[in-house]
Amino acid sequence: MRRLPVRQPTNRQRDSHVLNSSSITECDAKYVLSIDQSDACDRKYDIAIWSMETDPPKLEFKYVAKQYENWEVKSWEEDMHIKMKAFINGKTPYDQEAELVRERSGWALHLGRKTERPR
Repeated sequence: MRRLPVRQPTNRQRDSHVLNSSSITECDAKYVLSIDQSDACDRKYDIAIWSMETDPPKLEFKYVAKQYENWEVKSWEEDMHIKMKAFINGKTPYDQEAELVRERSGWALHLGRKTERPR
């Protein structure tokens, strides 16, 4: 897994395809996972997955949180399975484990264990 710059140039265009994100990782250059953790402006998504098999990249998955969530990648297993964790800052803050899995119908976010955080 490696970090990418926020601007991803396309192969056929002189312009850049901009991913609005503070954290971008890729696995085998087939998919790009973008996590927006910006507190400076409205987020268009919290998590997005882009297919790099097209030019420009194609958005395959977008998750927009209903509350304040900061996501991070824990591990990326093969191209189809991503383990993640989020800090959820609500009335009772907690950590949320999750897995992003590519299924026949597309990407799905499966929520796992919640762990309360002391205040």
